[in-house]
Amino acid sequence: MKKIILFVILIIFILFGGLFIYKKWQFKQMGYSQPKRETIKDIIKIHKNKIGGGKLVTAKDQSGYYYLNKYCGLGSILIFNSQGQLVESNFSNLGGKCFADIQHDLCNNAFKPNQINDLNGKISLDSFLAKIVIVEPNDTISHRKYTIIFSWVNYVQMSLNKKNLKFINCLIDNQEYEILAINLDYNSTWYPKNKEIPKHIFK
Repeated sequence: MKKIILFVILIIFILFGGLFIYKKWQFKQMGYSQPKRETIKDIIKIHKNKIGGGKLVTAKDQSGYYYLNKYCGLGSILIFNSQGQLVESNFSNLGGKCFADIQHDLCNNAFKPNQINDLNGKISLDSFLAKIVIVEPNDTISHRKYTIIFSWVNYVQMSLNKKNLKFINCLIDNQEYEILAINLDYNSTWYPKNKEIPKHIFK
Protein backbone atom coordinates (compact mmCIF):
# COMPACT_ATOMS: atom_id res chain seq x y z
CA MET A 1 0.00 0.00 0.00
CA LYS A 2 2.83 2.38 0.89
CA LYS A 3 4.50 1.66 -2.46
CA ILE A 4 1.28 2.59 -4.27
CA ILE A 5 0.97 5.86 -2.34
CA LEU A 6 4.62 6.72 -3.04
CA PHE A 7 4.11 5.89 -6.73
CA VAL A 8 1.04 8.17 -6.92
CA ILE A 9 2.93 10.99 -5.19
CA LEU A 10 5.82 10.54 -7.63
CA ILE A 11 3.47 10.69 -10.63
CA ILE A 12 1.82 13.87 -9.28
CA PHE A 13 5.24 15.44 -8.70
CA ILE A 14 6.34 14.57 -12.26
CA LEU A 15 3.11 15.98 -13.74
CA PHE A 16 3.37 19.26 -11.86
CA GLY A 17 7.06 19.52 -12.69
CA GLY A 18 6.32 18.93 -16.35
CA LEU A 19 3.54 21.52 -16.32
CA PHE A 20 5.87 24.10 -14.75
CA ILE A 21 8.55 23.43 -17.39
CA TYR A 22 5.95 23.65 -20.18
CA LYS A 23 4.67 26.99 -18.87
CA LYS A 24 8.21 28.37 -18.79
CA TRP A 25 8.79 27.14 -22.34
CA GLN A 26 5.47 28.61 -23.47
CA PHE A 27 6.29 32.03 -22.05
CA LYS A 28 9.75 31.91 -23.60
CA GLN A 29 8.16 31.20 -27.00
CA MET A 30 5.90 34.21 -26.48
CA GLY A 31 8.89 36.42 -25.69
CA TYR A 32 7.50 37.11 -22.23
CA SER A 33 9.35 39.24 -19.66
CA GLN A 34 8.23 40.70 -16.38
CA PRO A 35 6.08 43.82 -16.90
CA LYS A 36 7.53 47.19 -15.98
CA ARG A 37 6.26 50.73 -15.74
CA GLU A 38 6.39 52.32 -19.21
CA THR A 39 6.43 56.02 -20.02
CA ILE A 40 4.26 57.48 -22.75
CA LYS A 41 7.44 58.38 -24.62
CA ASP A 42 8.53 54.71 -24.56
CA ILE A 43 5.10 53.52 -25.69
CA ILE A 44 5.04 55.95 -28.63
CA LYS A 45 8.50 54.80 -29.70
CA ILE A 46 7.57 51.09 -29.52
CA HIS A 47 4.32 51.70 -31.39
CA LYS A 48 6.15 53.55 -34.16
CA ASN A 49 8.97 51.02 -34.51
CA LYS A 50 7.16 47.73 -33.88
CA ILE A 51 3.44 48.20 -34.59
CA GLY A 52 3.78 50.70 -37.40
CA GLY A 53 0.11 51.61 -37.81
CA GLY A 54 -3.24 52.14 -36.19
CA LYS A 55 -3.95 55.01 -33.81
CA LEU A 56 -2.23 54.54 -30.48
CA VAL A 57 -4.54 54.58 -27.47
CA THR A 58 -4.18 53.57 -23.85
CA ALA A 59 -6.33 53.25 -20.75
CA LYS A 60 -7.75 56.46 -19.32
CA ASP A 61 -7.29 55.21 -15.75
CA GLN A 62 -7.11 52.01 -13.69
CA SER A 63 -10.81 51.33 -14.12
CA GLY A 64 -10.39 51.69 -17.87
CA TYR A 65 -7.43 49.32 -17.83
CA TYR A 66 -9.44 46.60 -16.09
CA TYR A 67 -12.25 46.92 -18.65
CA LEU A 68 -9.87 46.88 -21.61
CA ASN A 69 -7.89 43.95 -20.24
CA LYS A 70 -11.08 41.98 -19.61
CA TYR A 71 -12.77 42.52 -22.97
CA CYS A 72 -9.76 43.09 -25.24
CA GLY A 73 -6.92 41.33 -23.47
CA LEU A 74 -3.64 40.41 -25.08
CA GLY A 75 -4.12 38.60 -28.39
CA SER A 76 -7.63 39.94 -28.91
CA ILE A 77 -9.12 41.59 -31.97
CA LEU A 78 -12.58 43.15 -32.04
CA ILE A 79 -14.43 44.70 -34.96
CA PHE A 80 -17.36 47.12 -34.60
CA ASN A 81 -19.70 48.45 -37.27
CA SER A 82 -20.59 52.11 -37.83
CA GLN A 83 -23.35 51.83 -35.21
CA GLY A 84 -20.79 50.72 -32.64
CA GLN A 85 -22.04 47.14 -32.50
CA LEU A 86 -19.65 44.21 -32.16
CA VAL A 87 -19.63 42.29 -35.44
CA GLU A 88 -16.51 40.13 -35.09
CA SER A 89 -14.17 38.91 -32.37
CA ASN A 90 -11.65 36.14 -31.90
CA PHE A 91 -13.33 35.13 -28.62
CA SER A 92 -14.70 31.68 -29.44
CA ASN A 93 -17.12 31.84 -26.50
CA LEU A 94 -18.75 34.87 -28.14
CA GLY A 95 -19.16 33.03 -31.42
CA GLY A 96 -16.20 34.57 -33.22
CA LYS A 97 -13.55 33.24 -35.60
CA CYS A 98 -9.90 32.60 -34.77
CA PHE A 99 -7.44 35.49 -35.12
CA ALA A 100 -5.78 34.03 -38.22
CA ASP A 101 -9.11 33.67 -40.05
CA ILE A 102 -10.14 37.24 -39.22
CA GLN A 103 -6.78 38.53 -40.44
CA HIS A 104 -7.09 36.48 -43.63
CA ASP A 105 -10.53 37.97 -44.35
CA LEU A 106 -9.30 41.51 -43.72
CA CYS A 107 -6.28 41.08 -45.96
CA ASN A 108 -8.29 39.54 -48.78
CA ASN A 109 -11.16 42.02 -48.80
CA ALA A 110 -13.44 39.22 -47.66
CA PHE A 111 -14.59 40.49 -44.26
CA LYS A 112 -18.28 40.09 -43.51
CA PRO A 113 -20.06 41.00 -40.24
CA ASN A 114 -20.74 38.05 -37.97
CA GLN A 115 -23.40 37.27 -35.38
CA ILE A 116 -21.46 37.94 -32.17
CA ASN A 117 -22.55 37.84 -28.55
CA ASP A 118 -21.81 41.30 -27.15
CA LEU A 119 -22.78 40.28 -23.59
CA ASN A 120 -25.98 42.34 -23.70
CA GLY A 121 -24.21 45.48 -24.81
CA LYS A 122 -21.25 45.30 -22.41
CA ILE A 123 -18.92 45.12 -25.41
CA SER A 124 -19.62 48.13 -27.61
CA LEU A 125 -17.52 50.74 -29.35
CA ASP A 126 -18.93 53.48 -27.10
CA SER A 127 -17.90 51.47 -24.03
CA PHE A 128 -14.33 51.23 -25.32
CA LEU A 129 -14.15 54.89 -26.31
CA ALA A 130 -15.20 55.85 -22.79
CA LYS A 131 -12.26 53.92 -21.32
CA ILE A 132 -9.42 55.09 -23.57
CA VAL A 133 -7.39 58.18 -24.38
CA ILE A 134 -5.61 58.96 -27.64
CA VAL A 135 -1.88 59.18 -27.02
CA GLU A 136 -0.76 61.30 -29.97
CA PRO A 137 -2.18 64.84 -29.58
CA ASN A 138 -2.80 65.29 -33.32
CA ASP A 139 -4.74 62.03 -33.71
CA THR A 140 -8.53 61.82 -33.76
CA ILE A 141 -10.77 58.78 -34.03
CA SER A 142 -12.60 58.83 -37.35
CA HIS A 143 -16.11 57.50 -37.89
CA ARG A 144 -15.72 54.68 -40.40
CA LYS A 145 -17.74 51.72 -41.62
CA TYR A 146 -15.70 49.47 -39.31
CA THR A 147 -13.49 50.07 -36.30
CA ILE A 148 -10.88 47.45 -35.43
CA ILE A 149 -9.49 47.28 -31.91
CA PHE A 150 -6.55 45.12 -30.89
CA SER A 151 -4.21 45.10 -27.89
CA TRP A 152 -0.44 44.86 -27.41
CA VAL A 153 2.17 45.11 -24.67
CA ASN A 154 5.92 45.57 -24.61
CA TYR A 155 6.49 42.65 -22.23
CA VAL A 156 5.15 40.01 -24.64
CA GLN A 157 7.08 40.19 -27.90
CA MET A 158 4.58 37.94 -29.71
CA SER A 159 2.10 40.82 -29.55
CA LEU A 160 4.59 42.90 -31.56
CA ASN A 161 5.20 40.24 -34.21
CA LYS A 162 4.68 41.69 -37.68
CA LYS A 163 3.20 38.37 -38.85
CA ASN A 164 0.37 38.78 -36.34
CA LEU A 165 -0.19 42.40 -37.35
CA LYS A 166 -0.10 42.20 -41.14
CA PHE A 167 -3.77 43.23 -41.31
CA ILE A 168 -2.59 46.77 -40.46
CA ASN A 169 -0.62 47.06 -43.69
CA CYS A 170 -3.39 45.33 -45.60
CA LEU A 171 -5.84 48.07 -44.57
CA ILE A 172 -3.49 51.06 -44.49
CA ASP A 173 -5.17 52.72 -47.49
CA ASN A 174 -8.66 51.34 -46.91
CA GLN A 175 -10.93 54.19 -45.82
CA GLU A 176 -13.62 51.82 -44.56
CA TYR A 177 -11.57 50.86 -41.50
CA GLU A 178 -10.36 52.73 -38.43
CA ILE A 179 -7.72 50.84 -36.42
CA LEU A 180 -7.08 51.44 -32.72
CA ALA A 181 -3.94 49.90 -31.21
CA ILE A 182 -4.58 49.62 -27.48
CA ASN A 183 -1.46 49.52 -25.33
CA LEU A 184 -2.01 47.55 -22.11
CA ASP A 185 1.34 48.18 -20.46
CA TYR A 186 1.39 49.68 -16.98
CA ASN A 187 2.09 53.25 -17.96
CA SER A 188 3.05 56.24 -15.88
CA THR A 189 -0.06 58.29 -16.67
CA TRP A 190 -2.51 56.05 -14.82
CA TYR A 191 -0.65 53.43 -12.80
CA PRO A 192 0.05 54.69 -9.25
CA LYS A 193 3.63 55.89 -8.88
CA ASN A 194 4.29 54.13 -5.59
CA LYS A 195 2.46 50.89 -6.44
CA GLU A 196 4.56 47.88 -7.36
CA ILE A 197 4.04 46.36 -10.81
CA PRO A 198 2.44 42.90 -10.43
CA LYS A 199 4.91 40.05 -10.82
CA HIS A 200 4.01 37.09 -12.95
CA ILE A 201 3.82 33.77 -11.12
CA PHE A 202 4.11 30.57 -13.15
CA LYS A 203 1.06 28.42 -12.45
